[in-house]
Amino acid sequence: MLLCMLAAVVVATAVLGMAQSHRHRIKRIESRRSTVQSTQALSGLYQRSIAIIQNNPVFSGRLDPAVKSSVGSYALIQPMTKTETLIEVYAYDTAATPAIRVVIDPASL
Repeated sequence: MLLCMLAAVVVATAVLGMAQSHRHRIKRIESRRSTVQSTQALSGLYQRSIAIIQNNPVFSGRLDPAVKSSVGSYALIQPMTKTETLIEVYAYDTAATPAIRVVIDPASL
């Protein structure tokens, strides 16, 4: 009888361990998905900034994302000289450091 109870406890512990491992795996997958989506949204905002500079090389200002899912991210486009334009892409409104910071030459686009 004692041996059966011990076996039941071991099996129950194993089942709980597997369930917890499964939950951790799901959280890791969700975290990776969130990171990839954020990276893609910022990359898309950067590409949109380049497209705007191609159409209007003297554009200066803030560029908000076209998609509502990436609320809070934005890009700042600032012409520095006639041959250099600074693009800074921020992940959220209160970010102090840009996620992407690039100086480009609009004439080379």
